Amino acid sequence: MNSGDIPRTYLDFVRGGNAEPLVPIFLHNQMDLRGLAGLAGRILSIFGDQEKPLEDGLELYGLSRICERRGQAERARTTYEMSIGAALPAETDRAARASLAQLAKRDRDFDRARELWESMLGNSREGYQAYEQLAIYYEHEVRNTRMALATTREALAQLRRAHRLAMIAVDREVSMAVKHSVVMEKKERKASRSRRAPLRPAATHEALLSHAETDALPEQTTALDPRHYLAKIDTGKTVREYREKEVAFSQGDTADAVFYIQSGKVQLTVVSKSGKEAVVAILRTFA
Repeated sequence: MNSGDIPRTYLDFVRGGNAEPLVPIFLHNQMDLRGLAGLAGRILSIFGDQEKPLEDGLELYGLSRICERRGQAERARTTYEMSIGAALPAETDRAARASLAQLAKRDRDFDRARELWESMLGNSREGYQAYEQLAIYYEHEVRNTRMALATTREALAQLRRAHRLAMIAVDREVSMAVKHSVVMEKKERKASRSRRAPLRPAATHEALLSHAETDALPEQTTALDPRHYLAKIDTGKTVREYREKEVAFSQGDTADAVFYIQSGKVQLTVVSKSGKEAVVAILRTFA
């Protein structure tokens, strides 16, 4: 029986209809209850016999999640590690690595957390979260603003590649791109103010370098000031004034220019499928 027909069948019976159509519903409910009983029994047996090792990766992953929710962080870490080594499906493996990295971060085991984040980088929800966590790690734990900025740029480059290949949903791409763009802008400002690790003029290429290659870059560099750079260009640039609420660029327009805000501010908005517009960021003059 189609699950969508169940409420109507119940209603027909309550209104005085025949009880016979309820039989397949009760059989379906009976199967659900038996399945839940079997699952509960399996979970209790696993928790009751901790000496017997599990071998199934999905069972190990499920046990890890239960332990984590129960506050058994140490056991959760152990079973997450075991599940990763048991050849999980790709999507489940990324989820297990993300949860394990979060637990390692809470324990301040940043070496293991960094290894896990680096193993997840790529075009997936967990992959972009890993980019974000790595950027936070480099900025706050290692105090390496250049690496944090390079990691954020690498995430944006990955998003652009995914967009060109139509490998990511537009709404998810926009939200992640905005998030990483705002993070990158903050890191650029922080890096430009730092005398210990200023930005290089060729920093745009760092997004395509590996972490090892980026580590080898010289520390003493020169900051890039867009205003100074644009002042030297005589051709190929256009200065334009926009009225209040005038649209400067819409998704789907030809991306053949880079915009710099000389004065004022720009609202970055998205429109939902229902037509509602939301402001996700406010961009201002480069400082």
